[in-house]
Amino acid sequence: FQASDHTIMTVAAGVSFLLIPIPFMAAAAYGTLNYQKLLRSATSGVKLHSLHFLFNKFTPERYYYLPFLLSRSLLICLVPVIFSEAASQVLVLSVILLAFSLLQMWWRPW
Repeated sequence: FQASDHTIMTVAAGVSFLLIPIPFMAAAAYGTLNYQKLLRSATSGVKLHSLHFLFNKFTPERYYYLPFLLSRSLLICLVPVIFSEAASQVLVLSVILLAFSLLQMWWRPW
């Protein structure tokens, strides 16, 4: 993995990671944190409608579950990138899925 092509692809992957999933997760977290304020505001109808996709899957009491769901998806995608051995990947992936399954059973967001 010392070739110049590998370095270029690694830089491209890092830049893509910073430009696509990180800003989306930040926007989802921002929308979730401001959801209560948007509900109370009389002039936030358009903003609230544009953020509808963040909250429509969950019960009103669990409107804040989407950042956890996005974090789970991101962690699942990063497991093969961070861990090269298959046994480590299986172990870490099992821990991630178990932890988020327990969280989902406890909160019951749907």
